[in-house]
Order: sequence, then structure tokens, then C-alpha cells
Amino acid sequence: MVNEVELEVGPLTPDLQEKAKNELRETPELVRTSTDELRAALLKEKNLYWGDSDEVLLRYLRPVKFYPDSALALVSDFLNFSIFYLYH
Repeated sequence: MVNEVELEVGPLTPDLQEKAKNELRETPELVRTSTDELRAALLKEKNLYWGDSDEVLLRYLRPVKFYPDSALALVSDFLNFSIFYLYH
């Protein structure tokens, strides 16, 4: 049996907003600045191609508590892992 994962990318409920703020440092201001910084860092990386929509970038910023450098490393690791298994 396969378990399906469903990602919700819509607006957070007030309870989830509070939880995100307390556990992930997620505030509207930090989301905006971190997203902008990650997008700029990805554009500088010529060997990384990745979607730069806010929804895609949030998927990598949330696990690293909105630290753009850590999110860039996560994207890079994910792509390298994917490419490794694609060719091996």
C-alpha cells in the first residue's frame, strides 16, 4: 500500500500561522526576505536549475527555518541526490 503525501500551499490558518512563527521563525517579513535571498542565490548558481516560484522556494525554506543559505544547500543536495540515482 502506497501512502500519498499531500502538500498544502494555500494560506495558513491562524493557528498554523502562530505555530509556524513559534517553531519555524515564519513571519511575513522573513518569508519575503528569505524567498528573495534564496531566489537570488539560485540565479547565481549556473549548475542548478530550479523553479523559483514562492511555493517551490517555501518547500525548501521551511525545513531549515528560513535560512536561505541552508535552503540553497538543501536544494543542491536534493538535485545531486536525484541526479546520482538517475544515472546509477
